[in-house]
Amino acid sequence: MFCLVLLTQGSAWMIVSDRMQAMAAADFAVVLTVAVTTLLLSCLVIVPALGTLRKRHPEVLRAYRVPGGTWGFRICLAVVYVWIVIGSWVALFPGTLNSLLGESYSFADTWGLSQGVFEVFTLGTVGVLLCVGAIGRVVALRRDREVAISEPIQSTAS
Repeated sequence: MFCLVLLTQGSAWMIVSDRMQAMAAADFAVVLTVAVTTLLLSCLVIVPALGTLRKRHPEVLRAYRVPGGTWGFRICLAVVYVWIVIGSWVALFPGTLNSLLGESYSFADTWGLSQGVFEVFTLGTVGVLLCVGAIGRVVALRRDREVAISEPIQSTAS
């Protein structure tokens, strides 16, 4: 009975926490946009990494095949990357493409707040995430150097 109670309480907590985030995002559309933006920005690094891994390790068997071989893969990669770049730009700077295309765009009517507040919130969040990522990268590089120095050099000759 104790395990059943824990299971139901844990499930209820998970449902409520997700629902609370969804309601906050529905009431404050900027939160949802920032979440989508961070996902898109991560893809700006992930998608080129796919090409790099395929180039550096062509011998690894892949679970998928792209029609057209290497060139087909590169074309698909480029098309996907262009859409990710456009999506990231629109998420970070809504309305800019509309004005380039000659369409009217009322920022306050669409978002319910000024463009300045939106940009501070969005770019501030992205800036904090970039700083955390940079700190993580520096820490990882230091750790890798320390591990490389502390490991004995193994001879490949027998």
